[in-house]
Amino acid sequence: MSISRTRLGRTLILSSLTASAFACSSEPPEVETAAYKIQVAPKNAVLLPNAQLQLKAQVFDPANNLMFNHRSRPVVVRWKSSDPTAASIDERGVITVHQEKAVEITAEFEDASFEAEAEAPTQNGSAQINAVAAPSEVNDLQAIFVSPERIAIDLGETRTLSVTAVDGQGAPTTLDCGGAPTLGHDEPVDASYDGSLGAEGIEATGVRKGFSLLTLDCAGYQASPVVVEVKPSVTIPDPSPSTQDSDFGLQPSVALFDEVIHLATYDAQHHKLVYTRFDGIWTSQFIDGEGDYGRQAKILLDPVSHRPLICALEGNGLSCWTQDEEGFWTRDAVDLDVVDAARPYEYPISGAIDDSGRAFILYHRSTSNTLALAERDPALGVWRVEVIAPGADYGAVDVASDGRPRVAFRQGGAARFGHRACVGAGWTFEDIDVDSLLPGTDGQAAPGTYMKLAIGDDDRPQVVYFKGGNLVHGIKTSGQWRTNVIEAVELVGPHFGFALDRRLRPRVSYFDATEGRMRYAHRRDGRWYIDNPTAAAGVGTHTSIAVDDYDRAQIPYYDYPRREAGYYVEPHYLDYESPPAITQDPTRADVNECLGRHG
Repeated sequence: MSISRTRLGRTLILSSLTASAFACSSEPPEVETAAYKIQVAPKNAVLLPNAQLQLKAQVFDPANNLMFNHRSRPVVVRWKSSDPTAASIDERGVITVHQEKAVEITAEFEDASFEAEAEAPTQNGSAQINAVAAPSEVNDLQAIFVSPERIAIDLGETRTLSVTAVDGQGAPTTLDCGGAPTLGHDEPVDASYDGSLGAEGIEATGVRKGFSLLTLDCAGYQASPVVVEVKPSVTIPDPSPSTQDSDFGLQPSVALFDEVIHLATYDAQHHKLVYTRFDGIWTSQFIDGEGDYGRQAKILLDPVSHRPLICALEGNGLSCWTQDEEGFWTRDAVDLDVVDAARPYEYPISGAIDDSGRAFILYHRSTSNTLALAERDPALGVWRVEVIAPGADYGAVDVASDGRPRVAFRQGGAARFGHRACVGAGWTFEDIDVDSLLPGTDGQAAPGTYMKLAIGDDDRPQVVYFKGGNLVHGIKTSGQWRTNVIEAVELVGPHFGFALDRRLRPRVSYFDATEGRMRYAHRRDGRWYIDNPTAAAGVGTHTSIAVDDYDRAQIPYYDYPRREAGYYVEPHYLDYESPPAITQDPTRADVNECLGRHG
């Protein structure tokens, strides 16, 4: 229950620093409504039967400006094949060759409204795909690949991309381009290729802000273009800019709504909670509290007012701050007995909010070694606290379509999942992962360590957690939990990010202590793709993640070498997938157990 409330003033510290990936004005610019032409890369390709190649499309307006930025609505491209029986293409532009034949692939606008104001007839893009019966005589070559499939670089920064090749059986092979390979790129990027395989491959340098599709042609075979975005990451302004090495940006939590970024972090030097907002200009402010406050912060956005709610540790207790329409903050002391002062506290706070504004905050009470859930009634503005599970520590909460909370947590040697049963019946729990520990390993390796939870519109819960040297993803489908390993890592730490995109695919940001740098993993086509958002070592020890309206991951992170906060926006493909139709999991029996949204 709420213990005390205090009216708090606000102090805004404005910064002229503007995110390069965003517009510079707080007023959203007009959305482009005309599209003039589509360009497809690569324009020509040679493929073997059963081989695949990712095509990419760029859309330009009549002024020859690329129609893609954070403020413009998505341009969706429809892909067509002149003969789908010979070579089919999916909605992402991935070609699959079925038989030997020359095929034309065409990219068209899916939404005719983009063409309405164009003064000249729109130009569709096309590619000529030639399917051949046998591999080239050069090295028995079947296909070449450039990775990663997208990169983000700063102005003047150079990143290296790997080049690999496979033979007709799909096995790695040497690469001989029979002379100089053809490397294509646009002005924002300067690139070179030394003709070898592996790590010493293509070097790309950021020349100016913008986008480029980097293509490689070798012996008539093409790699899927790599999307390069120059300078999508920014440094967030410090609320106390005169202080050096303030350790600002620790334990970030991010929420997005309608182009506006809301961010909560902890300033370790001042021991304060920091709220940062981006609506065309970055602004940062300390939020008033008592003692050491702001650790393990979690930020949520009210679905009605779209104003932030931030919950964090304050001294040895848990407090939550809400902002009104005038920018003033009100503090609620939710639970005074959370942190055992004699022990370090490392358990992140998790939170979720339903469409009526009812908030749920899940946290660990180290004073009693229990997992507790605080629930705020939006009508009364009061908090109620209940104990979920004794002996449980790392946990996360989300809300399903029925408005009732779901939790996932570590308890003993197992990762567990639970939902609130009918009124008076308490909670129902089930195991996600109960593999026992190996002899000699400590509890930090148990399934469920650093647990995260997300529930999509289909009501299928998904989790990410650390277990015995592996970062693990799990999903409940048809009443059963299935798990897969994202990556074997030495340690990820408790502060990593997990979110779902429009297609309910998992996105994960984390720090790999083995490599010493930040990683970003996203799952597609039944496999994990892993990027390195930044090249510098020690960057990203703390991260969070949210996915914007254009399915781009946005990742705030802590830059340890600079002791400051940074912000990364995922490079995009320039061609979009149409939003899918989401259906709920019909096997979710717990949805129908109770009458009422909060029964």
